[in-house]
Amino acid sequence: MTTSVDQVRSDPDEPIPVDRPNHQATTALRLERLAVVLASAAVLIGAAVLVGYRFDEPALVRLSPGLPPMCPNAAVGLMCGGVAVLASRRPGRRRRLAGVATVGLAAIGGVSLCLHIAGAGSTWFEALFRDDVVAPTTPVGGRPVAETCVAFLLLAGALATATLRIRPVLGQALGVAGTAVGLSAVVGYAVGVDRTSLGESLVVGMALHTGLGIALVGAAAVLARPDVGFVAQLLDGG
Repeated sequence: MTTSVDQVRSDPDEPIPVDRPNHQATTALRLERLAVVLASAAVLIGAAVLVGYRFDEPALVRLSPGLPPMCPNAAVGLMCGGVAVLASRRPGRRRRLAGVATVGLAAIGGVSLCLHIAGAGSTWFEALFRDDVVAPTTPVGGRPVAETCVAFLLLAGALATATLRIRPVLGQALGVAGTAVGLSAVVGYAVGVDRTSLGESLVVGMALHTGLGIALVGAAAVLARPDVGFVAQLLDGG
């Protein structure tokens, strides 16, 4: 028995011209739902950190006294990434919201990276950071480290292709690359790498929950469109 993907997809404006076996169509739907869960989790992580800064809760900002804090800009970036994934699945105004969120994510990553390259000191761009809540662990308090900036740009590229419905293979590849950057931080903490001291290099040192949030957004961006790109090829091959 075969089931058209149109019968189970949540984005009906992108019909698939061929039928798939029922189990493949069901798997595609499950992947889309998983993407929603992952993106929502990233939004919640970012929101929790902003709440921590607003209400003087260091545990939300850095998780543990021995760990570096997430910058407010990074928290906003995670929220933008999660919202972009959620909104890109829908047509009309919601997809335009995905475009705005993607631009916001790219701006945070791009501007911060340029400030790093220029060797700039503290600017208005880090104004949300409060050193009375947590002490900075990087040379410029409140500025995401360079690896976070690169990950944000990779994710923005992946989300742009999803929002514009172009180059799905490229978009999913960028999503995988962004996920890998986030997971490298998480794995580093798991094996005991002191990333707080590494942050002095400006290149690495992202917070644990920043790495987790980036990995969540990247995985969601890859799985949000399981009927195109190499994800579709993997499903067909299965």
